[in-house]
Amino acid sequence: MVHGGRVFEASELTGLRIEEILDFSANLNAFLDSSPLLDLLKEHIHWISFYPDVTRALRSLSGFLQLPEDNIWVGNGSAELIFSILRAIRPKKVLIPVPTFSEYERAALTSGSQVEFLKLREGDGFRPSLEDLLRAGETSEMLILCNPNNPTGVLFGQEELLELIRGLKKTWLLLDEAFLCFVQPQRRPDLREVALNERVILLRSLTKAFAIPGVRLGYLLAPKDVIRKIRATTPPWPINTLSQLVLEHLKELWPILEKGLGEFFIERERFFVRISRYLRAYPSEANFFLLKAKDPQLPRKLMARGILVRDPSGFRNLDPGYLRVAIRRPWENERLIKVLQEVTDGFEGDPFPDPAP
Repeated sequence: MVHGGRVFEASELTGLRIEEILDFSANLNAFLDSSPLLDLLKEHIHWISFYPDVTRALRSLSGFLQLPEDNIWVGNGSAELIFSILRAIRPKKVLIPVPTFSEYERAALTSGSQVEFLKLREGDGFRPSLEDLLRAGETSEMLILCNPNNPTGVLFGQEELLELIRGLKKTWLLLDEAFLCFVQPQRRPDLREVALNERVILLRSLTKAFAIPGVRLGYLLAPKDVIRKIRATTPPWPINTLSQLVLEHLKELWPILEKGLGEFFIERERFFVRISRYLRAYPSEANFFLLKAKDPQLPRKLMARGILVRDPSGFRNLDPGYLRVAIRRPWENERLIKVLQEVTDGFEGDPFPDPAP
């Protein structure tokens, strides 16, 4: 499974209806009251008859972020924007710590870049040291970091990132913050002002935050010259009208998202303790956990029972036996626990795990 969320494929393989499959493979926000957003989309469904207005979308996002329009660009999900960034900058050499999101590598290769991998160690909790990043980054024109990282959930804090930027003055830092909204507010780094002038590009995903993978929406913050290059190589309509609608109403929708996160933070800690009793679980500051099982066939066994998880295929530097699960609602998480009790051979986890962040 190269990416999560492949419920249609799972339905064909298992013979189960899509409604019978519980998808833990897609890292979407399960704690959002989606009614206001769905009502908004239904009310404006006739907008699909019109061409999107990118200028109006950028103006709305600029107002919400309180940042200049010249430093912002939007796209059909953050994955598409990764390719746009690499195509615009075309760095000769890109450093990517692994395991991480596989599309960084693909985007770098399609832009003609040489890719160097920094293999993260299980014994370090798959956390790269600043020393390793600074040393390897010196010979690269771009460093790509997912923060918090997918699939490990590891977070770099504000001071660590600033030290990294100071130490790599000639290296672009592409910081993918697709899961930043799932970090406790007091722990979220904020480099928005830095991205206006330094060699820093911030990437954000509203697809994950608002659980709208079918609509798809992401944006980036970067110096003006980078935005100009991206615009020059991008088709005239990088988003659709429903994406535009979401951007125009972010001011009303964002407090709804933040309200649901309070419950999410409680459930993340509870679920971590529960699942750690059955599998090796790594602490996470995102909305998913990286797990390790003795049985590499566990994802297939779970799928046969209507539970879809993300297996390690597509992630460099992850051996068979690892899997990633999204954090869903408590009763859904308990269904996964129940199935794990049925398919795992006894105890595999940690009876006294450290609490998740």
